Amino acid sequence: MGRQTCTGIGAIIVAAALAGVGGQVAGAEPLPTLLLHISDQTGVPAAVLKRAQEECTEVYRHIGVDVVWTDGQSTPEVTSARHIFVVIVPAERAGRMPVNPTALGVAVTSPTSRGRLVYVLYNRVETVARNADAAVATVLGHAIAHEIGHLLLPAGHTLSGLMAAEWDTNDLRQAEGGHLQFTPGQAAVIRARLVRAR
Repeated sequence: MGRQTCTGIGAIIVAAALAGVGGQVAGAEPLPTLLLHISDQTGVPAAVLKRAQEECTEVYRHIGVDVVWTDGQSTPEVTSARHIFVVIVPAERAGRMPVNPTALGVAVTSPTSRGRLVYVLYNRVETVARNADAAVATVLGHAIAHEIGHLLLPAGHTLSGLMAAEWDTNDLRQAEGGHLQFTPGQAAVIRARLVRAR
């Protein structure tokens, strides 16, 4: 996957639950927004990609962050959003990338910047899904959410949960039930970072 770490969230969950279609609680500031530019260089089946995007969106909605997707064909009317570029790469390109052999993706960061670009290795996503008898869209959506997490959190992985270095079959069952999530501490860090950027 990629690398990360993280504190209290009751108000965030309440705000997320009360948020309307526009991502706002009455009389409150709009929720922080991620604008995700997706580039599918693999030819992922449309239904799989759509479901993966929905799964990723739900992970962030759970922590009170709006997600808007664009594939470059349209320009969403979004203000004050953090732009992140998600590239789904095919097997031949994945084989040339200097990443851990078990990684499902990589977030491009540096010692001075968390960056704005993630790559997801689709052939590895398919393999993990097949071996765990899990839906490819579920693994893909959570892999995207994980890699984006690396751009929004301090460097490193956690021992368990969405930001773990590797997922086992139980983790993927949790994902299928919508329970493979950021910790409350990670959620607070992500929201604070996005609010500061706004």
